[in-house]
Amino acid sequence: PDCFLESIRGICMQIAATYIALIQDISRFPTLENFRRWCGIVPASKQSGGAEAKGLRITQAGPNLVKATLFLNANVTRQWDVQIAAIYHRQMVNYGKHHNQAVCACASHLASRIYAILKQQRPYQLRDLQGNPISAEQSRALCQKLCVPDDVRKRSNKRFRQARTATKW
Repeated sequence: PDCFLESIRGICMQIAATYIALIQDISRFPTLENFRRWCGIVPASKQSGGAEAKGLRITQAGPNLVKATLFLNANVTRQWDVQIAAIYHRQMVNYGKHHNQAVCACASHLASRIYAILKQQRPYQLRDLQGNPISAEQSRALCQKLCVPDDVRKRSNKRFRQARTATKW
């Protein structure tokens, strides 16, 4: 059968088979949010009364194999898909996230794309930031323009933060 998951850069035949085997029937997830919660890569929720906690860790739900595979696939996909690269860039530069946190955000978006592909039974189409279809080469070139500067990577490094707080005292 056609496996449209392989149309996403970073997902090979074996990984696509893993997703298909674990997901089984995509129709068992009525909404995208249900699928993302099943994958276990959405932030945990803590609500009490009228207050809601933000910035919590990701949930521990879902199969570990799916979470690990999504993380690895997202790390590859962000180098080929300009929309995922823009998410990674925004997380690193604007929000000051660590590399792993930014890749987890990309993995969450990748799960959304996997859900859409399996629901609609169509191949994945790379698009630029305005939503226009582009080729893989054009997307790769745009991704390379969205590289994260070294000083940004350094500021989210644990050793750099520890050294910075040590010099303040």
